[in-house]
Amino acid sequence: MRVPLIPSLSVPLVVCAGPAASAAPASAADAPRTVLDAVAPVDVSVQGQRVAWLRPTSKPARDGAVRRTQVVVLDRPGATPRVLPARLPDHADALALGTDAAGRPVLTVGSRGRDVLLRTDGTGSARRLRGQTSKDEGTVMRAGRIAFLRTSGGRTTLRTASAPGRSSTVVRTVPEEYEGVRLVLGAKRAVVLHAFRPRDNGIGDIVWLMRPGKAVVRLTSQSAGGASENGVGGLTSSADGSRFGVSRWNIGGGRPNDVARFSASTGKRVATRRASTVPNAEAVDEYVLDDGRSVVTPIETLDCAAPGATDAQPGQPACPGLDLLG
Repeated sequence: MRVPLIPSLSVPLVVCAGPAASAAPASAADAPRTVLDAVAPVDVSVQGQRVAWLRPTSKPARDGAVRRTQVVVLDRPGATPRVLPARLPDHADALALGTDAAGRPVLTVGSRGRDVLLRTDGTGSARRLRGQTSKDEGTVMRAGRIAFLRTSGGRTTLRTASAPGRSSTVVRTVPEEYEGVRLVLGAKRAVVLHAFRPRDNGIGDIVWLMRPGKAVVRLTSQSAGGASENGVGGLTSSADGSRFGVSRWNIGGGRPNDVARFSASTGKRVATRRASTVPNAEAVDEYVLDDGRSVVTPIETLDCAAPGATDAQPGQPACPGLDLLG
């Protein structure tokens, strides 16, 4: 998956009070488009109606890595996005919304083998998760319970624990040819894992559902090969953890380009629709909210200028950042 161009840190947080002027057509359903942030995020997480994203505040290095980021939280559509004051570790590149043992909304943020926890209300500092080592990453939390990926001896295992610092249990060993990408926790200890294997043909991305005492279910997959580029995008969970959302993107045709919802208890598909589109993007990473709306960020942009770009041409349209559709 190619990473969108990250603009410079000189662009302020931009929130549009209403639909963008160029919003038609914004999605398959011709939904209104609201700009949440003019800057393309490093990562996005959605749980229920809440949205959080990592906003870059420093210029990317030659390899595309961003050193400094900040967390922005949208508690619900229509609210004002809030920048959390907590200082994050350098090179933070992943985040996940969740809840602690008391039911309070929290965030786990990953940074090169260092996962930290912070509260979405902005109080307190980012604290390293107890019991986590440099071998652990991708930590997610629901009701205080955690799931994470541990790589040791060349093998990666998906593990869960009743709380940070407690002994963990292996749920699944990730097949050797795959790399773990993202985890989502649902109700009744259901865990979803998105994994990827680089190859020219066959299945490249796969999403598994794991539940205690039940067989592993393959929710969806996306094939590689041909003249197109394809992948699996945003994974989300409903506020109560009873459903998961998965998006698939495609550039060039010939592969699925859709958003689906699945039951956490059965693994059955309960809803599917065509993926959304936004101006000046060939494909988007889409995260579905509980009410059917979604937030999107570009996978690959067209001929447009990133905010703050010094090489922008006169009249060149602005590249999309993070948009709310619907």
